[in-house]
Amino acid sequence: MLRELTAEDLRDSGHSVACAENGDVALKVLEQESFDLLLTDIRMPGKLDGWELARTARARWPGIKVVYLSGYSPDVQQPVPGGRFLKKPCRLEELLRVLDELAAA
Repeated sequence: MLRELTAEDLRDSGHSVACAENGDVALKVLEQESFDLLLTDIRMPGKLDGWELARTARARWPGIKVVYLSGYSPDVQQPVPGGRFLKKPCRLEELLRVLDELAAA
């Protein structure tokens, strides 16, 4: 539900969005289209969590930028490998600011 609401907000803000219910499906979506950015929760069902999904995506598509989301506080303690971290819940304005910063980088 949160995934769909966030996607709708991002679309309303002019972004193109594709959604996936877990890391395994997200990897398949990434294989089918070209993306500039991966927005991923760190803890997801399936074989690939957000860390592994991002590592795999970066290895295959080195230019992809990553924004990690998590509401689980121990995740904040881990270094964010080549991306940005936002703690859930985050406001849409904060997410849009980070997306704009990454797009400009």
